[in-house]
Amino acid sequence: KDYENEFSKLVYIKTNYKSHNKKKKELAKKYYKEIFGYETIDIKEVEERLKKLSRRIKNFIQPVVIRRNRLDLRNNPIYSKEVKDLPKVEDPIEVLYGLNKKQSEFYDKVITKYFGEKGEFTGAIYVPYKYKEGFREQEEEKEDFIAISQENLRNFMKRLLVKRFESSFGAFKQSIENFLKVYEKAKKFIERTGFYILDRKLLDLSQEMNDDELLEELIKRLESLGNLENQLKDISKDFYVYDLMEFEEKEKFLKDIDKDIELFKKILQEMEKLKLLEEDPKAEALIKYIEETLNKKENPKRKIIIFSEYKDTVKYLKEKLKKFRVLTVEGHISHNLIKTIKKNFDASLDKEDWEDDYDILLATDRISEGFNLARAGVVINYDIPWNPVRVIQRLGRINRIGQKVFNNLYIVNFFPTEKGEEHTRQKEIAQNKLLLIHNSIGEDAKIFSPDEEPTASELYRRLTTNPDEMEEESFLTKVIREFQEIKEKDPEVIKQIENLPYRVKVSKQGDNDELIVLIRKNHNLFIGYKDYSENEPKVVSFEDIYEKIKANKDEKPLEKSDKFWSAYQEIKDYETKKNHRKVNQKDYERQAINTLETLREKITDQDLIEVIENLKKAISDYGIIPTYTLKAISELDTNDIEQCK
Repeated sequence: KDYENEFSKLVYIKTNYKSHNKKKKELAKKYYKEIFGYETIDIKEVEERLKKLSRRIKNFIQPVVIRRNRLDLRNNPIYSKEVKDLPKVEDPIEVLYGLNKKQSEFYDKVITKYFGEKGEFTGAIYVPYKYKEGFREQEEEKEDFIAISQENLRNFMKRLLVKRFESSFGAFKQSIENFLKVYEKAKKFIERTGFYILDRKLLDLSQEMNDDELLEELIKRLESLGNLENQLKDISKDFYVYDLMEFEEKEKFLKDIDKDIELFKKILQEMEKLKLLEEDPKAEALIKYIEETLNKKENPKRKIIIFSEYKDTVKYLKEKLKKFRVLTVEGHISHNLIKTIKKNFDASLDKEDWEDDYDILLATDRISEGFNLARAGVVINYDIPWNPVRVIQRLGRINRIGQKVFNNLYIVNFFPTEKGEEHTRQKEIAQNKLLLIHNSIGEDAKIFSPDEEPTASELYRRLTTNPDEMEEESFLTKVIREFQEIKEKDPEVIKQIENLPYRVKVSKQGDNDELIVLIRKNHNLFIGYKDYSENEPKVVSFEDIYEKIKANKDEKPLEKSDKFWSAYQEIKDYETKKNHRKVNQKDYERQAINTLETLREKITDQDLIEVIENLKKAISDYGIIPTYTLKAISELDTNDIEQCK
C-alpha cells in the first residue's frame, strides 16, 4: 500500500506539474512537498524517485517472481549451458516505400490539415456536451466526468483514423466510409426527432476495446438509432439524450456535423482521384520484399509472417497478395485454422507432421501471443507497432527458445517517403512523416514519457532499434556471472570465503561516509544502511549496495571509523525493531514442523509425503505460511491420519 500510494503521487506530479488546470497543478505541488519537503518541482528528482521505487518493488517481489529474458539466457552461465544455441535477431530492416508528389501531399494533409491537433475534423457527434453548454475558450480544463469522457472518445476517434491511415489506404478508406455512415444516420435521426443521443456504454468501451472492436460496436449501436425514436423518454439509463432546443450552440452543432460529412466525402473523392488503392506504393514495396525473400534458396525455406493491427488492412492485403500462398487470420480463429497454422508454421511439431501449403501468414495481433511460428524467419510489421511490447510479442512468435530453425531472424518495418529523392533526404522525409503521425496520435504512441519532446530522428531511431537491445540483463544474472568469473579466475578466494568466521567486520574506501550491515537468517537477508550524514538508518536491497561492497582482490582493509560501533548497534537495533516477529509465530512454526515430521514417519503415500516436505520448506526456509495455518497444523491429531489428510 505504501508503494502504491507513493507511486500514484509521483505519477500524478509527473503528469500534472505543467497542467493548465490550477487545481491539478496545485495538487501536484502539494504531493511534491509531501514527498520531497519543498515546493519548487524538479522533475528529474521525480524521475529518480520513480526509478528507486521501481527497484524497491522489484526487490520486494523478486523472491517469488522469476523473470528471465534472452540476455539472461545468454549471459547467465547456468542457463547458457542448458539453452545453448539461440538465433541472432538482426537489426530491423527499414523498407522505405515511395509516395509520388501528389500522394505525399495527400499524406501530409490527412495527418495535419484534416486530423491534426487543429485539423478540420470536429468530431461533433462525440462531444455534444460542448454544444449544449456553449464554447468557453478561457474556461479551465473541465473536471466533469461526462465532458472528460466525451473528449476522450472524440480524441480516440481522431487517433483511430490517423493510425488506420498509417496502416493502409484500404483500412483508411473503409474507416472513412464507416464514419460517413455513422454521421449520416445521426443527422437523419436529429432531423426526424429534434434529439441526439450518445450511447453511455461507448464512453466506457473506448477504454476497454481494441480499435477494430470499438468501430464495429459504434456502427452497430448508431445504426440502431432509428429504433429508438419512440422510446426517447425511456432510454436515459443507457443513453445520454440531448434535446437540441436546449443547446446554446445548436446551429454550430448541426453545421459541424455537416462539415465532417463534407470532409469525409472530400477525402473519398481525393482517394479515388489519386487511385490510392489501385496504385498503392506501400503494398507494392511489400510484394517486392516478399518476392526477394521467397526467391532466396535457403534450407529450410524461410517463411514470412505479416502483422497488422487492423482487420481491414489484413482483408485489403489478402486481395493484394493473391498470387502468393497466403494463410489469412483476420477474425475468429477456429480449431481447424489453428491446426493448419501449426502444421505449416510450428517448428515444435515432429517433422513428419510438417506441411508446406503456405509460405506467408497474414494476421492481426490475435496471433501475436501464444503461437509458436518458428518456421517463419521473418516478421513484417506492415503498420508501425508504436508500443515496444507489441514488437517483442510479434517477434516472440518466431524467436522460440530451444526451437532454433534459422541462424538469423529478421524484422521488417515500413516507412513512408517521397519518390525521386536521394537516400538521405528519403530518410529525413520518412522521419518527418513519423513525427507528424506521432504528434497526431499523441500519448497513444507509447515511446516517450509525457514531458519528453520527441524529435523526428529520435523517433525513427527508437522504432528501428533491435528489440533484443530493449532488454536489460537482470541483476541476478549479473551477480551470478561475476561470481562465476571469480570462481574460474581465483578459486582460492572462494575457499577463503568458505573459511570465514560467522561475523566479519571490514572497512574499505568508498564514495560516501556510510555503513552497510548484512545479517543472514536462514534464507532471509537483512541489509541495513546508515549514511552518517542522516539521522536514521534504513533497509536497502542487495542491488543498492552491490557496487559499493565490490573490491579488488589486493585491496587492503582500512581502520574502522570511530563512529562505527554506535552506528553498527543502531542498525542492529533497527533490524530487531523492523523484523521482530511475535514469539507465538516462532512457537507455532516449531510446533507445526514437529507435527509434520511425526506425520511423515506414519504416512506411506508418496504424494502426501511430498506435500509435507514442501510445507516444511515453506515454513523453515521461506516463512510464508500464515500464523492461523501454522496453528491449525500444530493442533492436528497425528494419531488420526484420515483427519490429518
